[in-house]
Amino acid sequence: MKWRFLILLQIMIGGLFVFSCIAHARFIINIFKKKKEYHLKVGKVIGFWLFLLSQLMMNIILLYATLRYEKVYVGVMTIVALLITLFPIEQLKKILEDVIEKASVDEKYEYMVRKAEIGQKYYLMMKDYEDRLSQLRHEFMNQVQVAYGIIEKRENNKTGIAILDELSEQIESTRVNSFCSNKMVNIILSMKHDEMTEN
Repeated sequence: MKWRFLILLQIMIGGLFVFSCIAHARFIINIFKKKKEYHLKVGKVIGFWLFLLSQLMMNIILLYATLRYEKVYVGVMTIVALLITLFPIEQLKKILEDVIEKASVDEKYEYMVRKAEIGQKYYLMMKDYEDRLSQLRHEFMNQVQVAYGIIEKRENNKTGIAILDELSEQIESTRVNSFCSNKMVNIILSMKHDEMTEN
């Protein structure tokens, strides 16, 4: 009777061991897939792998102890221990989902910060360009006005005035129209306005 019970117990332990190994192996493979899918760093998942591998090693040791000592109490303890090693898997799945969600939020936040930094850098470059262009336009217009004054006092000045008029129109075409108080918006709208005018 005792031998039959021990054989039945060992069959139960063997089946439970195989089931436990499959469950742990599936979760380890799932972690590999999630790591690849969500581009997780090794540091974020190494703890899961170590824990699952340690549980697999413990299961092997328990199975070895059961087969070696063929005692009823050892078999019962092994079954209880194998069942206990299965319980954390569901909790680990939830923790992994939390890690993935946090990593996703962190990635989005870093993207937004980088985007804001690039936008700010672009804005400062455009502002600096617009300021320098405005200063250059102002100096050029002053020189054109001086040239007008000199040419108007001379005879046969129509050609010179025509050239200066053309230069004045060209430099005026570079002026950024003021649509609002935001310089960046004014620059973009001016560019779009010029495109529409050409079309």
